[in-house]
Amino acid sequence: EIFVATLAASGYTYFEAHPSQDSASFCAGITRALEFFGGTTAAWVPDNLKAGVITNTKTDLRLSRAMCEMAAHYQVVVEPARPARPRDKAKVEERVGYIQRNALAALRNQLFYSIDELNRALVPYIGVVNARPMANAKTTRAELFEKEREYLRALPLLPFSYGTWHAVLVPPNYHIELQGCRYSVPYSLRGQEVEVKLTEGVVEIYAQGKHVVTHRRSRESGSVTTLAAHRHPQHIAYLKAKEPGYLIEAASGIGDSCAEMARTILSRAQVGESGPRSVRLLLALAEEHGSESLEAACAYGLSIGTNSRKSVASILSRRSWEHNPHGAPPSFAHANLRFQVEEEL
Repeated sequence: EIFVATLAASGYTYFEAHPSQDSASFCAGITRALEFFGGTTAAWVPDNLKAGVITNTKTDLRLSRAMCEMAAHYQVVVEPARPARPRDKAKVEERVGYIQRNALAALRNQLFYSIDELNRALVPYIGVVNARPMANAKTTRAELFEKEREYLRALPLLPFSYGTWHAVLVPPNYHIELQGCRYSVPYSLRGQEVEVKLTEGVVEIYAQGKHVVTHRRSRESGSVTTLAAHRHPQHIAYLKAKEPGYLIEAASGIGDSCAEMARTILSRAQVGESGPRSVRLLLALAEEHGSESLEAACAYGLSIGTNSRKSVASILSRRSWEHNPHGAPPSFAHANLRFQVEEEL
């Protein structure tokens, strides 16, 4: 399918090939035409293509959602041509015929393997079409465009980004799923239906017509994109309790030995073990035995080389530090034990 756009005053024309006449192709054609012109007019007169115009009668005019979004983005008025016969857009209709006879006919014997390849071949013909002398004037469309250019409106900073819309119910974990990727919304929207606009680069989420959040679109299947502000306060507290820095700070509140034991557990956690979980269980021992006892047990454990939560729990249950206040392990003499005593100098 060939998209054609023509400026009404000069007849300056842009055209390109597309795989179909769907909304994505239609919007992409308009966007690139405006970039080619370097500006936009105050009004657009499109054909009654279903991608842009749903209904156009004497009493009812309904544009597609994409067309309305484009008009709002570029701040223009859309006035579709009257249906049934080519009217209200004679210049572009004439250009369509010329492009078919000259550009497309010239390429009819060539084989192209992609739309991009075809468009690269069409680029030179855009210049040819606009540089051809006009029949009833001693000038060209390119020359007239130089005068018309100064009347065009400036384009927005960013071009229009076409997107598809989806209605999604927010699950209890307040992460909606789109094409194998999950994106967060505020937890207060759990159980509600939101509208999602999925574009090439971003995911825009709306609730009750109001914009909620925009996420960068992920291409990695199974990825999870979460904003901290969307989490429930209890979820935030739970995640914070798993951070090593928070755990060591909490252990420091009990004592220096407890903090050192926490650092030791975190640094020596084996593969498959959860260091943060072990530290949380270590800190929970203070509720059962008291902070002072936990601090004393950690001090004793460090003195004998203990580096696990289970060992500290055993020390607490036996109150080992009371029997060995200096941390020296008890000695048991028997027939199979050999040892050497060296005299201290």
